Amino acid sequence: MLDNVGRVEQIRPLLRTVPGAVVLVTTRTRFVGLEVGPPESLPVMTTDEGLALLASTAGAHRVWAEGAAAAEVVRLCGQLPLAIRLAGAGWRTGAVGR
Repeated sequence: MLDNVGRVEQIRPLLRTVPGAVVLVTTRTRFVGLEVGPPESLPVMTTDEGLALLASTAGAHRVWAEGAAAAEVVRLCGQLPLAIRLAGAGWRTGAVGR
């Protein structure tokens, strides 16, 4: 798995090293010019999905007690799972938002 790839040049050499291997590449950019399977675009999370993920990371009691703030965290994270998890971890440990 190659996560958050920025440029085709970062992965092209890796794709040639293991013939027949399955490689999952995540990126925010749609790449063209690769001789690979079709790209799959994934939607961002809904607000409810983002709140559920935030609750599993930061603690359900806090998310539900501070609903408006939690929804704002999800919005500011662009409803992206990794960003929500990182914000939730910071919220849980007190590193942010107290």
